[in-house]
Amino acid sequence: AFIAVAEANCRYMTSARYDDEILVRTTLTKANRRVVEFTYDILNAGTGALLAEGRTLHVVIGKNGRPKSLPDRYFALLLG
Repeated sequence: AFIAVAEANCRYMTSARYDDEILVRTTLTKANRRVVEFTYDILNAGTGALLAEGRTLHVVIGKNGRPKSLPDRYFALLLG
């Protein structure tokens, strides 16, 4: 099984400079056997300012490109 990105969104709040250290906070917001969703907050590590926020939606597919269920061992890891 593969997990393919079906959607990706990003909303930029303010810019980061080349030498800024950033922190990407990732949250699993939805998980079932066929769909996984993550949200992201991208922060300036020094100031804590929110630079951007985003979301990705992933679907589980087989080698043939058709929807498939996520194997038990990977589903368990996601739910951690």
